[in-house]
Amino acid sequence: RNLPLVECCVRKNLKADMSIAFVLSSSLFGGKRMQGRCTPRRSPLPVAVKAVQRERVGGDGSVDEDGSVDEDGWMRLALGGSLLGVVETGYLTVTRLVGHVGMLEPFCSVVGGEAGHGGCTEVLLGPYSELARGLPLSAVGLLGYAASAAMALEILRGKGSRSHWENLLGMSTAMVGTSTFLMYILWDVLHDSCSFCVASAGLTGAVCWGSWRAFLGSKHTLNTKTVVSCVMGVLAAVAVSLGVLVHGQQASVQGVSAVEANDPNILYRPPEITTDSSEENIALAKHLNKLGAKMYGAYWCSHCYNQKQLLGKQAFLQIQYIECAKQGVDSQYRICRERGVPGYPTWEIDGDLFPGEQEIEDLKIISDFDTF
Repeated sequence: RNLPLVECCVRKNLKADMSIAFVLSSSLFGGKRMQGRCTPRRSPLPVAVKAVQRERVGGDGSVDEDGSVDEDGWMRLALGGSLLGVVETGYLTVTRLVGHVGMLEPFCSVVGGEAGHGGCTEVLLGPYSELARGLPLSAVGLLGYAASAAMALEILRGKGSRSHWENLLGMSTAMVGTSTFLMYILWDVLHDSCSFCVASAGLTGAVCWGSWRAFLGSKHTLNTKTVVSCVMGVLAAVAVSLGVLVHGQQASVQGVSAVEANDPNILYRPPEITTDSSEENIALAKHLNKLGAKMYGAYWCSHCYNQKQLLGKQAFLQIQYIECAKQGVDSQYRICRERGVPGYPTWEIDGDLFPGEQEIEDLKIISDFDTF
């Protein structure tokens, strides 16, 4: 009568210990019916669950069977975007500091033209490209990307605390907010295009998206500190955006001159030259004028202004100056584009182009000018 009970236990692969053997023996041979039920031995459920989870993500902890990416995968996206942002903004910062605009040429059209033609130079080196005291906006972005990369790396290494998450979310929110405002400046104020700017906006979006998706998939929950970090990020984005807007407007207003009072298009004049020229510089300028030398520049270009200051106002009156910025007074930006000017300032002497600021001695050597 008790054989079905034994078969049940065998089917469930139970190991009979001494007590089970004793009960079965007494039930079979003692004629007494064994009471109870067949209960399988409990398996280590947590281990089984972990095995199933490892099977779902393919063993590498990255992609689920439904195509979703886990916490580490999203954080890797944030880290990758941050590192690419460091490379981009670092490159732009170095270009800005050394004044060699030709370094931008491999990536976009150097001379600013109409919208859709890639006016990288006018956007990246124009009045809206820096904050107060000449701090390049790209340098601020470089710090933001570097901080985001450091925090994302700590989290991926398993050493990130709750504060790392909160700071990363706040930083990425600030970056994507600032990028959104800069896109408005690019398209609605400057009416131009810039591949670097669009790429940076995409990278900040990747950092923010990856950070938030990783956070929502982690063990952490949204609390007051997280909300405060995000609000601080929004406020930081507003502060930076206002700084860029105010500085850009002030820099543009300086030296503004309308060609005609009824002209609706406002044109911008370069800053006035304040230095006096030496007799030698005046003689050099006259020599350059006889050679048909030209200097290409832009009203907003600080290096162009330095070049003019180096020559002095009397000598520069002898120089044929070509304004390449499309919003500058007497703009000839189409000539600049056709000539393939690699940056500002650029000298054209005997048909050859010499980009960058030139020392007086260098101009003498290039133009074969005899010492005065």
